[in-house]
Amino acid sequence: VDPWHESYVGRKGGAHKEDFDEEEIVESVKITGAEEQEEKEQEQEGKEDSDIVKPKMYTFFHRIYHHQRNTGMSDEGDDAMLALWQEEWTAAGFETHILTLKDAYSHPRFAEFEEQLQNIPLNVPTKIYNQMCFIRHLAMANVGGGYMSDYDVLPMTPKPMNQEDEHSDDWLSNFSMNDDIQVYSVTARGGGIPCLMSGSGSKWETLAFRLIDNGLNHPDERLWTDFLAMIDLTHESDFTVNDSVLKTFDIHPEWTKELCDEVSVFSAIHFSHHTLKVAKVKVDRRAGIAREWLQNWRHSCYP
Repeated sequence: VDPWHESYVGRKGGAHKEDFDEEEIVESVKITGAEEQEEKEQEQEGKEDSDIVKPKMYTFFHRIYHHQRNTGMSDEGDDAMLALWQEEWTAAGFETHILTLKDAYSHPRFAEFEEQLQNIPLNVPTKIYNQMCFIRHLAMANVGGGYMSDYDVLPMTPKPMNQEDEHSDDWLSNFSMNDDIQVYSVTARGGGIPCLMSGSGSKWETLAFRLIDNGLNHPDERLWTDFLAMIDLTHESDFTVNDSVLKTFDIHPEWTKELCDEVSVFSAIHFSHHTLKVAKVKVDRRAGIAREWLQNWRHSCYP
């Protein structure tokens, strides 16, 4: 039995403090030693570059039952994607962290947030998955803010970089962060997509509750996700939106100079469910497809 499922879904009142045991959290995420290896690498890097402060990149992951995900991903597929996410963002010069439900639960306003979340119209089969998409914003507030990306959003760095490299500084400048919420991916109509964002802890908290309020304002909808709420809020909020994430692309392109130039304007790429389904490839192969795409792009455009 999944202890997280029982603690969050199996009771009418939602999550309970006694359910948040550290060993259960580690077991539920299960990244096949990636976090332990990451800690060792960061410790070694810290010894070598103690004067360097790296920007922090977070993602949120909470394992739930397969039939409640509707993502097409197996546990092994999720683990592989998380490992690749850590590898790529670390190589891009970031300090990576994987947030869990516990990071949101320890926020002082979690009970208030969760109570309101129960009243947002969410598709029943994937209700838990969609709830977690709202909760991740509160988790970001609780850790003091920073950058957050979906685990299938990866940096488009031509090669692994270090902080002393001039190109590294130029690339990182694309993600300059201030206190305000910044959204780095947009829809065709200019709406913000919450797949890569940044901001201070207080701004993340404000955003988390604004997304909740927006959801509560759509009681007649069958499904109202944080994605739809973010798009709805884009034109009435003070956060900045820019189009830095490549979203529409061929899985197996024929690389030409023109295509290399075309994609060079983007700083990250989103291997979303939609993109893979359109390409008619198995979504669970996402990590392998993403790794192959980035390797071919680097080899073809930056030989």
